[in-house]
Amino acid sequence: MENYKSKITLNEKDSLTDILMSEKELVKIYAQAITEGAGRSFRSTVKSNFDGAVADQFAVFTAMNKQGLYETKPAPKGATDESKQTFSEMLKQLS
Repeated sequence: MENYKSKITLNEKDSLTDILMSEKELVKIYAQAITEGAGRSFRSTVKSNFDGAVADQFAVFTAMNKQGLYETKPAPKGATDESKQTFSEMLKQLS
């Protein structure tokens, strides 16, 4: 058992990917806790933690992106316009 552990190494991309995935999961957990929490104090604390996790996730993503470890492709203009329109319509319906 000890032998196999000494052969496992994580490179920077593996480590950052692990952190990024963990932060994404934290965001999901905090979002669920906020929506299910009843007390203002609890919700405020969880919201603060949520905001921190969102900031951390974006910081890790940005670092990975700058280093070429997480590449993104620009979305086609039509797709972004369509998404904006869809969400605008949803907001109008909810208002």
